[in-house]
Amino acid sequence: MSAPAADVRFVIITKNGAGWLNPILDGYRRLHIEPFVILDESSSDGTEDILKRRSIGYAKARAEHPRVEALIKFVPELVPSKWVVRLDDDELPNRSLCEWVLAGAQTLPYKAVGFQRRTIRIAPSGRCEYSRHPTIVSRLGVLDAQWRMFQPDAVSYMSDIHTPGFRVPAGSPIAPRRAFIAHFTWLVRGLADRREQVARYDLQAPDAGSRFRDVSLWEESDIEAHRFAPMETDEFDAAVAALRRSGDDDPDA
Repeated sequence: MSAPAADVRFVIITKNGAGWLNPILDGYRRLHIEPFVILDESSSDGTEDILKRRSIGYAKARAEHPRVEALIKFVPELVPSKWVVRLDDDELPNRSLCEWVLAGAQTLPYKAVGFQRRTIRIAPSGRCEYSRHPTIVSRLGVLDAQWRMFQPDAVSYMSDIHTPGFRVPAGSPIAPRRAFIAHFTWLVRGLADRREQVARYDLQAPDAGSRFRDVSLWEESDIEAHRFAPMETDEFDAAVAALRRSGDDDPDA
């Protein structure tokens, strides 16, 4: 991992993530990455206390809408870096993503780059596996494309729901398949919480939650349609075990 820190910065945007943020930050520590955190000013749990206790760099920002997309426009003023890799507080980059980003940050001829994302569950066998539901697979076979790497001063921002928070420039590529984001929403949010999340999204824009209902509420969907595939790496096992423990108090988790 060779790029200077000033060339690329990993950024987490969070609101009320105290229930699972520690295992996520531990995951970054295992990757030898110190993320910067943008904390929604309306966060009302112990998230800020965790950041202070762990000496994590952070800044608070006020969102005009109750969604992460409304906070991304603050990245240029809060994160002085040529490149930013932005993740949610229930996600981790895999090691290959970090290596690919840090090796190429100085020479990439683009303004934005996308990554595939794997949403993870615990299989009956106890191992991690991820969904390949048709709702999140493009016609080209790209799995849940997420435009998360960008040059803060080179894109124009927007706050529409289910967007990267900026307009993706034409010709922006998807990184190699080996570089992906692991998504742990099913582990950190119980079924009841995810039902409420779907409803909240629908209130913000027509069908914004229901369109992805089969993925968000996988337990209530056609399980075979997910074509669950086993993870070919154990690099997330420690994070999954800790996240699973963090949800033990939730009867719907």
